[in-house]
Amino acid sequence: MKKTKQLFLIFTLILGLICLFQPEKTVSAASKIAINKKTTTVYVGNSTRLKLTGTKKKAHWSSSNKKVATVSSTGKITAKKAGKATITAKVNGKKYKCTVKVKKWKINASTMVLCKGNTQELKVLGATKKVSWSSSNKKVATVSSTGTVTAKKSGKTTITAKVNRKKYKCTVEVKNWALNAQQISLCPDSTYTLKVTGTTQPVTWSASDQSTVLLSDTGTVTGTKAGHATIKAQIGKYAYLLCHVNVTDHIYEKSSVVDPNCEESGYTWYTCKLCKASKYRSDWVKALGHNYVNGACTRCGHDQAQVTSVTASATKNHIKLTIQGLGNQNNQAKILEVKANEYIAQDSTNYYSEMSKVKGSVVGYYNLGSSSTITFDRYNAEGYDYIYSKYYIVYQNKLLKGPIYITNIEADRTLHDVPASSKKGILGENAEYAKDLGVSHTALNLNLVQYIYPNEIIEDGKIVPVDAIKNNVFIHEFAGKKYYFNREAIEMLDKDIRKYSDAGISVTLILNATTIKDFSNYPCFLTYGHGEYSYATLMGINTSNAYGRDYWIAFMEFIGERYSRDDKKYGYVSNYTIGNEIDYAPSYWQILASNEKAPVEMYMEEYMRALRLASLALNKYCNGITVTAPFTHAWSKPEFNNPATNIYAPKTLVDYMNTKSKEQGDFNWGLSPHCYGSSLALHTVYQQDSGLHPTQGRGGGMTGDPETSTQITFTNLEILEDYLEKPEMKYNGKVRKVYLNEQGVSSFTNTPEQMEAQAAYLASIYYKIAHMECITAFNYYRLIDHPSETVNSACFGLLYQDGNTLKKKPAYEVYKYIDTNESYNYANPYLKHIIFNDDNNIEHSVQRGNIKNWKDTMTVFGPGWNWDKIWDDSKIIQRTVTVDRTLDASAKKYREGQKIMISATGTAEDIVGLYQKSDDPSNTDPIYWYNVNKNHHSGVAYTMQEQTLSDSRSDLKDLPQGEYTVYLFENGDHTKIADQIDFSITTVGFALEKTEFEEGEDIIVSAEGNDTDWIGIYAKEDIAGTGEGTKESIYWYSVGQDGHTSGDKVILQQQFYNNTREDLKNLPAGEYKIMMFANGGYTLISEQNITITKAISANASLSTDKTVYREGDPIKVTAESSATEWVGIYTKEDIIGDAEINADAANSIYWYYVKKENHVSGKEYILQEQHFNSSRLEHKNLPAGEYKIVLLGGASGYRVLKQIDISILKKDSPSLIATDKTTYATGEPIKVTCQGTGDQWVGLYAKNDIVGDATINSAASNSIYWYYIAKENHASGKPYILQQQHYNNSRPEYKDLPAGEYKLILLGGDSGYVALDQLNISITETGSPIEPSPDEKTLDTNKTTYYVGENIRVTARGTSAEWVGIYAKNDIIGDQNVNPAADNSIYWYYVEDATHSSGSEYILQHETYNDSRSEYQNLPAGEYKVVLLGGSSGYDILKQVDISIQERLSTNRTDYTEGDLIKVTALGTGTDWVGIYAENDVVGDTTATPNAVESIYWYYVNDSKHNSGDSIILQDQTFNTPRMDYLNLPAGKYKIILFENGGYNTAAQTTITIKPQATGSRQLSTDKNVYNIGEKIMTTASGSINDWVGIYTPDDVIGYGPGTDPSIYWYTIGDATHTVGNSYILQQQENNFSYRPEYTNKPLPAGRYKIVLLADGGYEITKQVNIIIQ
Repeated sequence: MKKTKQLFLIFTLILGLICLFQPEKTVSAASKIAINKKTTTVYVGNSTRLKLTGTKKKAHWSSSNKKVATVSSTGKITAKKAGKATITAKVNGKKYKCTVKVKKWKINASTMVLCKGNTQELKVLGATKKVSWSSSNKKVATVSSTGTVTAKKSGKTTITAKVNRKKYKCTVEVKNWALNAQQISLCPDSTYTLKVTGTTQPVTWSASDQSTVLLSDTGTVTGTKAGHATIKAQIGKYAYLLCHVNVTDHIYEKSSVVDPNCEESGYTWYTCKLCKASKYRSDWVKALGHNYVNGACTRCGHDQAQVTSVTASATKNHIKLTIQGLGNQNNQAKILEVKANEYIAQDSTNYYSEMSKVKGSVVGYYNLGSSSTITFDRYNAEGYDYIYSKYYIVYQNKLLKGPIYITNIEADRTLHDVPASSKKGILGENAEYAKDLGVSHTALNLNLVQYIYPNEIIEDGKIVPVDAIKNNVFIHEFAGKKYYFNREAIEMLDKDIRKYSDAGISVTLILNATTIKDFSNYPCFLTYGHGEYSYATLMGINTSNAYGRDYWIAFMEFIGERYSRDDKKYGYVSNYTIGNEIDYAPSYWQILASNEKAPVEMYMEEYMRALRLASLALNKYCNGITVTAPFTHAWSKPEFNNPATNIYAPKTLVDYMNTKSKEQGDFNWGLSPHCYGSSLALHTVYQQDSGLHPTQGRGGGMTGDPETSTQITFTNLEILEDYLEKPEMKYNGKVRKVYLNEQGVSSFTNTPEQMEAQAAYLASIYYKIAHMECITAFNYYRLIDHPSETVNSACFGLLYQDGNTLKKKPAYEVYKYIDTNESYNYANPYLKHIIFNDDNNIEHSVQRGNIKNWKDTMTVFGPGWNWDKIWDDSKIIQRTVTVDRTLDASAKKYREGQKIMISATGTAEDIVGLYQKSDDPSNTDPIYWYNVNKNHHSGVAYTMQEQTLSDSRSDLKDLPQGEYTVYLFENGDHTKIADQIDFSITTVGFALEKTEFEEGEDIIVSAEGNDTDWIGIYAKEDIAGTGEGTKESIYWYSVGQDGHTSGDKVILQQQFYNNTREDLKNLPAGEYKIMMFANGGYTLISEQNITITKAISANASLSTDKTVYREGDPIKVTAESSATEWVGIYTKEDIIGDAEINADAANSIYWYYVKKENHVSGKEYILQEQHFNSSRLEHKNLPAGEYKIVLLGGASGYRVLKQIDISILKKDSPSLIATDKTTYATGEPIKVTCQGTGDQWVGLYAKNDIVGDATINSAASNSIYWYYIAKENHASGKPYILQQQHYNNSRPEYKDLPAGEYKLILLGGDSGYVALDQLNISITETGSPIEPSPDEKTLDTNKTTYYVGENIRVTARGTSAEWVGIYAKNDIIGDQNVNPAADNSIYWYYVEDATHSSGSEYILQHETYNDSRSEYQNLPAGEYKVVLLGGSSGYDILKQVDISIQERLSTNRTDYTEGDLIKVTALGTGTDWVGIYAENDVVGDTTATPNAVESIYWYYVNDSKHNSGDSIILQDQTFNTPRMDYLNLPAGKYKIILFENGGYNTAAQTTITIKPQATGSRQLSTDKNVYNIGEKIMTTASGSINDWVGIYTPDDVIGYGPGTDPSIYWYTIGDATHTVGNSYILQQQENNFSYRPEYTNKPLPAGRYKIVLLADGGYEITKQVNIIIQ
């Protein structure tokens, strides 16, 4: 593939080749129901939340052990005590479970050994309160307020954590251990050994940057590339020592010169002046050659008459070296064996390997001058196969010959690939399409990273053997060692290969390895420099070390044996392409550090070793398998004509390969050039190549001569055969094979004309290739346009994506029939698009008359080939086919006026005709018709109404409603119907049951249409669409997708919701319109206005005479509503709904209409006397249990308008509530006696109050007065005056208990609101106010919830011996002299003394403060108890009021790094607002306050988008553009302020610190903050390889499932096509246009966006960067 500068970055198309498609991160409309956690651990007092995904239905939550953990109705788990519990969510009759383990609080370490200077974090695991830390000896170690321990000097100390009255301790010992160096400098490959002094304990070594250094498990550090690393010596769990390592590139200088001789080149040694160890040879001087005089060389004495040859072969068990006429007679030379990556001292090869100057092993002796065969064993004792070695012949320390490689191996198998019917092939994207195209060849990519597991890994910077391998592996043994390969990936590869080989398609495997940084799953020594080159997208295959060499051999043996079996069990592969575009080193075979260019001899020595070893391993099992070398479309000059960069001229590389393989033992290698045209994306291939552009094509030096042409493209491809036909280039007398694996013709921007041109050039190119003997396979690149390429107008595919549909280009049908008897029939219509200029710059085209046929398109670069003699139709037409004649329609149902899209495959003479279904096509004219492949394209969809209209059928021009048929007639014969499609034209649209709805009522829609038609609801004034001023729908669904079928009845509010319409989410009363659009777009089909009025439930009411009954009691119900509403009673667990629609729904037990069947709205009825559903026989007598009485209505008849929960007790259960009477006068004391336990309580309510937890149920009321039955000095069975108990100040209108009906309810259970008994009372308009008894004790606060800093006002009645104190909720109250565990109060005062009066109100913070409670002096946020104390001990609790103090403004933390999300929680009203400022900003009204500046980001605390108390991401809020320098909140200090009432009065303030992004952590950045429309957005991200980057609008909800928004563009930062830490253009990555159509193929519109880095393929935001497009 080419890297043309005008197109795009060099690796864009490589990435597309390596990873064809990436999954879209989009909303799934049919998610499977699942619980988000199967197990979880929670500490006592902590909470976590469980969720069900994949459903909108409310789940019923329960706990198996409420003493251990409780769960709320919304899935919130609260840990109670240590133990286990199972939390169950029930929905749709199914259960989903999570096991919860609750643990006690504990400190994370009880002992700790540190070195001086070490820091470690201590935590109290589970603590929900502030922890105070202290050290018993600060000279040994200190501890910060957050638990950070810092070691100071040797010794011992105790660190104590105090929280919640408990203490947790850790013993810290500091040691004087040390490293022998704290800082060292190295070069690549130089070493230093670190040692720890002062201890004999084991040391674990690790390195911060494993790409910069290699670290052994004994502390030896080896530099690998320039950079910095920190070495950590870990001693035990906590102690560590650090050494900083700087690695600097070698600085070489000339050290010695070796002169050339007759047979050996001369060279210069260069040695590093820093490390003195590294050196290399360069400045090569050619060998002098022999100077023969009278048959002898005057320089070395060589006998000119000698004929020398050396060959090496292998039988099953032996290696044979056959040597003829080498050296002078009567002397004996040694034959030395070395491994492929080793070099003896006499070898002058410019190598990269460290294995230089090896002695080698003597395997035999040769008598010089003789003809001899030396034979020795093929395998050594460990099983090493000597076919992978090379051999030298050395005499008296002089190299006579070598290296020599094995060139012939006796194998069990011989290649018997499926005979190819033609050269036609396709990149292996889809086997079914490949079979449809009738190809004979394919190419599949094999990314080594996915297949190879290491048997040694680098762990914390050291090499560790893998003892326990992964279970799911294949094992291959080589040389006594095991090698591991990913079973799952291999078996998937088997399936992929078999899809093709079983179909008779010959397979090429392309082997590459993407760059990675995590070597826990890949052999690191199989790469160069550990693959850490930020500009490289692929890794070279490093065989320069023994580990990499043997792993490469093992893998090639494994796949070579597997894919050459005679039974083809796993598939069959006949060619292996090694690497990718080897001439372009920066993006591939970069073998030297940094961006240094290796000498071509060194570079090719590395590549050829990998290539040769692959060939040997493959041919060990099957003779005849080819290995091929890939390169770009450059040839005699490097790509871009720039030899200064790390780019080589392919011809130089191929010449070198040929020379070296001939010298060292020739083998079966071929070529795999990526031809293309000189300008990849342009569709006018020959025109561009033959033009005079200064840097490409003819103008850039392209010619018809293989010795001079700068490029080999489609246009002059024949010169490659000229080059390979040269005798010196052949292998065993035959032309080397060429596999064209990656090359295609682009249709540029996919206009009709450009797609026709693509078809034309593809036909011409194939016709040329068909005549070239050297080309074995033409694997066209690619089948389907890929988004990463189309964004740069590189549309190589034969298919293209149109919305959600794959459509064929004209090139598809042309290529399908290109090698058949139909070839010219399909290709000829496009010949007119071929244009080129000849050597004399004369234009050739059909229009000019000098192109009459395809043969005329062959001679762009002169008459090098005589095409009049060469052209042979039999080389093109190699298959006879029956034309595939098919029809396809865009839909089976259309509305009047809708375009009817029909595609047909067939020949130019085939006809498509549209008829009424009742027509006889044999004797009736079609209404509309066209020829399939005459001025039309086979396989392309056309609008029938735009085709030829028959005059006789003009009355049907508009295609009215009715049934129709489209026929395909073979060769225009109307009696030969090849295919037909029936369809109907109807009034497509939707229906509603009514047009007036109430708030909350289900809107049921029934729509008829095509699958992709869709329904949306809008406000009446909305403009629907994607342009400026348009609005998204509120709710929407597709008529025939996401589980819907055309004609279904659908509840609109249960469909997809667009969260940009938050203000209309609940569809409040108003005017709306429901709209139906066609085919996923905005073409309007139908529209209906509707009205939503205030909900009937607003005027409806439901009440019962009480909420607690005993079995047999009449249940008296009063309901007010309209005639269509009805009342029913259900058990508490019953699902309410229409049982005929919802199988999980239950029938009511008893029911009646509110205003039907002689019932009157507002009248009381006994429920048991109403209709009974016989299906509920087991509940006919309403046995004891929990029930719900509901008022139902709405369109479905089952919408819950009102609900009352009741309890029915056993008939004989005793009454638990008693009063002295049941009717009282106003002001009269109400004496209540209750039976119960400590957690149960009694409350007084007005008769019609809804009883429940008001924090969960907004309709519930607080009790008026209440008290615990057996707490706070109350005892079960004892009478109390109700008006002297706790009063809820939210009920001021009831404080004096005015005349009316009331109910006393005994409550308890898990929620605290389960009704256990009830007693009704009445209060009449007489009597006088109740004065408290002088002996009564009372305690009240002005409220129970406060902000931090707010005054707490307390009123208490008591004696001078009694006092009021405030404690933290979990404090132990008592006398510390008696109970040392007791806590002091925070503030306190006596009820009656010189400064206080019983019954008066006092501000608690103004009273006496206990300075032992310094952490509570300002009463921070938390739960507290205000108590009235007295009694004999002085600490008896007489009364208690629980209060809550809330932080009015808080952040999720105080220290951040750049890009972290700042989450703010604020409490306030609608006009209160939060803003963030830089630390030194002047805050205030900019129009009134001098030097004041606007906030950076801000939001209202309580408006349509925010709720008081919500956690809000600050960077997603309103941004003030004058603060552009702070768009992404750079490192610094900031203040976040809560302002009151829309002004600048500060209610609360907090400060935060933002630090720079840390190296080695997750990072995200863009090249700038502000872009112009259409400008490329360059992003750089670091993190885990599965992290991903996405761009969203500020209002987008990030997540998965309904109610969330997919990203606009996205990519995974470390997948097969991306490298962690590299920069990428965001608009060139994957997109979600199918879900975000407003962004399809257009620049991102002006506005603010957020770019986020999300963790591990999920939706946890780890970093965020905001940008503005202007």
